[in-house]
Amino acid sequence: MGKNNRNTLCWCGSGKKYKKCHLYRDKQPKVTRDELEDHAKKQSSKKVCSVSKLFANECMQKIVNAHSISKSGSLKEISENGHVMGTKPNLQSLIKTNGKLTLEKVGINRASTFTGFCSMHDKKLFAPLEDEKITLTNQQLFLLAYRGMCREIFHKELNTNTASMMKEADRGSDKLMQLMLQLSASQFEFGVDLALRDLKELKRSMDSILINADYSKISHCIFEFDKTPRVLVSAMIAPEMDFHGNKLQPLGNPNHIYNYIFFNCISYGGFNSEVQSL
Repeated sequence: MGKNNRNTLCWCGSGKKYKKCHLYRDKQPKVTRDELEDHAKKQSSKKVCSVSKLFANECMQKIVNAHSISKSGSLKEISENGHVMGTKPNLQSLIKTNGKLTLEKVGINRASTFTGFCSMHDKKLFAPLEDEKITLTNQQLFLLAYRGMCREIFHKELNTNTASMMKEADRGSDKLMQLMLQLSASQFEFGVDLALRDLKELKRSMDSILINADYSKISHCIFEFDKTPRVLVSAMIAPEMDFHGNKLQPLGNPNHIYNYIFFNCISYGGFNSEVQSL
């Protein structure tokens, strides 16, 4: 931490003077539950259309709960009485379960949703997935990956606010704890910034594919199952190793743009598939 002069920049990297930041941090009141709940409410209130810059003149003001996993097809297949099992990682439930994620019933109208598209674009862009027979065309496979990517960016942008909140968590703590908490927050923020940099670069490429309808630029691998899995998923990862332990890309390197794999496990027309898109 060093010995900070009152008028020098604070050691934590906030850009504020030490006297305005950490000089008396150990005397400040700890973060309250009300503050945490207020932060959680702001997080859950985010509404944005992920393609507003692409189709600015078309965007509608109404933002909807967009499904990253199709409700009409996939979710209904694994639901019981209109519900599936999922997690609700909100502050209230985490306090109730001592910080442990637990499975609970979620209505299929709310399962796997995010407020990341306006009503018009959620309907128009993904009509080939929701309104047409799934035949695993290049367009349908691309849209599965594109929707999952938009959801990932949506939540990563929320994590930037979480990083800011984490930096306030050392209020009322001694200097050693301040250092540990600030280091943890900085590492979290660094990871979020790297991920957003890569995801936004990826989105630029996929936006171009979307606009030009050149869906063949992404490679796909499809596995079909004879029974419906009990777990369906829409996700993406930046793989570091292959199955043999060979390094694929150096994660954590700020000078490297990473490659991603999209995973979608869906049900359609009596078939069940896991789709991997590269």
